[in-house]
This record gives sequence, structure tokens and C-alpha cells, in this order.
Amino acid sequence: MLEKQKGLIVLEDFFKEAYQYTYKNQEDLLLQPFAEYEGVGATSLVWIYDGNDRYLLKKVNENEYTWLGELLSNKIAKFLHRPCATYRLATLEGKKVILSKDFLKEKETLILGVQIVQEVLNHYPYAKDNKIFSDEKFLELYAVPKNILGFDATLKNKYLHNNLNNLEQMWSILSLYCDLKKIPSDLIPSLMGSLTQTFLFDVYTFQADRHIQNWGFIQEKKGEQILLKPNILFDQAASFGLYNKDLDKRIKDVYDRLHIYQKFQTEKAKENFINILYKDRLLLTPSEDAIINAKSRKRQNNLQVFSYFLEVSSSEMRQKVEEEIEALEQHGMTNFLKEIMEENEITIDPNVVQYLETTFSYHLFYLKEKVKKYQRSR
Repeated sequence: MLEKQKGLIVLEDFFKEAYQYTYKNQEDLLLQPFAEYEGVGATSLVWIYDGNDRYLLKKVNENEYTWLGELLSNKIAKFLHRPCATYRLATLEGKKVILSKDFLKEKETLILGVQIVQEVLNHYPYAKDNKIFSDEKFLELYAVPKNILGFDATLKNKYLHNNLNNLEQMWSILSLYCDLKKIPSDLIPSLMGSLTQTFLFDVYTFQADRHIQNWGFIQEKKGEQILLKPNILFDQAASFGLYNKDLDKRIKDVYDRLHIYQKFQTEKAKENFINILYKDRLLLTPSEDAIINAKSRKRQNNLQVFSYFLEVSSSEMRQKVEEEIEALEQHGMTNFLKEIMEENEITIDPNVVQYLETTFSYHLFYLKEKVKKYQRSR
């Protein structure tokens, strides 16, 4: 029923109409049969049942535009035909909240990237003795940089869960996971294909939060056999720089450097503008090469990471990427935002609209520039 609601959803009105319930506060809401509580403390979640489906209710901090990051990413995902969780904008107590439809069906579970990595590490022969970092086979298998061997145990483990978050290593790790779980290995190419599409989506949308707990595959049990289905996109709030708590400052910094670049047209001015445009770095990457410094988690900017991906990709993949960029360019950020405003019957701050139109335009231009460079070089 929530999916059929038009415009901005006022949850108090929905509760009244659907369940004859007058909302008082969240504590009282959780006592109702159509609400479900999951987790504890700051990480707790509230699920709302609308008679047909469950929706995760996610609060939005005041003055933040994370809700727009979710809706805009959702809109672009559908435009590019990427499987994506469904998001709706609503209000509760007069404040914006995001409703995320549960995309899992009966007998399905979401297996996060971190679970896959941990499962493989737990079954690695030396893991129980904590000797994995002294095993040359392990270091070679996971391309572990020698410089992290001097880190303390905590930093080493953080490294494994953060910096193995790349397509190159995940292919090896997923192969081992499938072997452990007796999952058909012929599923791996399609699974990695979906993860590659997630990486490209993150490139297009400036996604800055695709850590190893923010992507996963859908696991389904059929009798005694376990199957994995391709990744589905979810939790896109940290896109387009919209999660910044001081978005006004972020916008000012971008325009300051853009104006200097437009005025002087020097390589240094261009470099400074690109650095601020790609201040938020990709977390899911093609390979270990994206990591500049593992200890401080410094990464190359998104254009450099994208360039490496193009370098190792097939001509067919580069052609597909070029077509997607051109399609995004033709549709334009203006139309995406217009659709969001019309569907939700809201207005978006004109300064934020202009910022998104400007940054997206330059972003697509730079991406096309990289694609054409590699097309010419082949």
C-alpha cells in the first residue's frame, strides 16, 4: 500500500488510515502489531508493515540531504537498469524519513561482503593460530602489501576488511567461499559481473560509502543446495557529496575552485578543481592499486581508479560504459531532479539543484574524456 501512495507520505496519516492508529511517539509505535523492532541502541532499526510489504524506516538528521542522495541514486539505478532497493520519502513528526522496501523474499537472506571475507578467513589454515600474516601463500593469494606487516593486530584486521574490498581480490575470495559452501562455481561470473556493475554505479554517482558491509549477494537455500544471486544496490545516502553535514561549505569549496579554473585555465587549477570534485573517494575499487596508504586509508581519486578499470577492461566493457555515460548525459541531472520533485510533491533548494547539475556535468565530461582516451589507445 505504501508503494501506491502518491506524493510525500505523511506517516501519521497512513497509520490512521490503514490501522486506525493515532501516532504518539516511536516507543508507542513499536508496541503496535504492524511495527517491528530490530537491533539495539544506536544501530536499532524500525520496520513498518503496510499489509503487503515491510519498509525500513530510516531517520534523517535535520538539515541533511542524505534523503536526496537515496532518491537520486534510486532514480539513476532504475534508469541504468541496475537492481536496486525501492525508496520513498516520508515525514514523521514533521521531519523527513526514508522508507526502504524489504527486497528479500521468503527463504532469502542477504550475505554481506564482510561475511564472505570473514568466512573464508575463518577457514584459512593458519587463521586460528593468528599466523596468516606470516604465511607467504596467504600474502601472495590476497596480494597483501608488505608495508602492513608492521601494523598492530587491530590495524591488520581493519586492513583485511576494508582494503580487500576490490573486484580483483573478491573474485578469489568468492571462489573460496563458494567452495566452502558447495555453491556452484558457474555462478561466480554473474555474481562478479553484478559487483562490477555496482562499482560503475558508484563511479557515476560519487558513492563514498560502499564499504564491505554495504554490498552483498542474495543467498537462497533450495533443499540442501545453497545458491547465490547477484548483488542488489542499497543504502546510497553517501552519494553526490550530499551526506556532508555542512553541505553549504562543500558547495562553496567546489565553486571557488571551479571559478579559479574557469578564469585561469591552467593545469594546476584543473587539478585543484578535480581534487575537490572527487574529495570523497570510492571504497569498492577494481584492485589494490587504489590504495595509496593502507594505514591512513588514503586512496587515489575516482578518476584515477576509473582509469585503471578502463585499462584492464575489454573493448566491449569500455563501449558499454561509454554508452551509459552518454545516456546519463542526454537525460541530464535536471530531469532526474525534476522527476523526484514531481513524484514527491516537494521542492529542492535551488542552490543544491545548481550544485548537482554543475558537478554532474563536469563529472560526466571527465569520465567521457577517460573512455575516449582508452578507446583511441586500442
